[in-house]
Amino acid sequence: MISLGVDYFLLVVIAAAGALQLTAAFSGLCGLYIVPQKRAGYALGVVLLVSAFAWFVLAGDTNIPGDLGGVEGSEQFGLFLAGVAAAALLTAVIASLTQRTAGAPPQGVEGIEALRHTTLLGIFRARAAKGGHRG
Repeated sequence: MISLGVDYFLLVVIAAAGALQLTAAFSGLCGLYIVPQKRAGYALGVVLLVSAFAWFVLAGDTNIPGDLGGVEGSEQFGLFLAGVAAAALLTAVIASLTQRTAGAPPQGVEGIEALRHTTLLGIFRARAAKGGHRG
């Protein structure tokens, strides 16, 4: 183990990315698919979730008190938030790279609904083409 804090952060990033893939596949948010097919998204999500927890538990002793080199509660909270944010950003970037042909969302479709039609990069491009204004 490098350190328990780094291991915990990686656990959260990988597990959250898996949960995002499962959620995207279930909700039909094609703009967040890392792999292009819905079934493959389900499979990838399950594999990421199961492998993250299996690796973390099997990697070594994870039951170390905070005062003996483990992860304390406040540190764990910060690592969790950072890990989830990193997983969301990583998912959006990878999905935008793997779906390079995604165009702009249909007229009038905004917010998370736009991810049913395009990637985050496609949404940014559409906004930039409009001049960045809503409306």
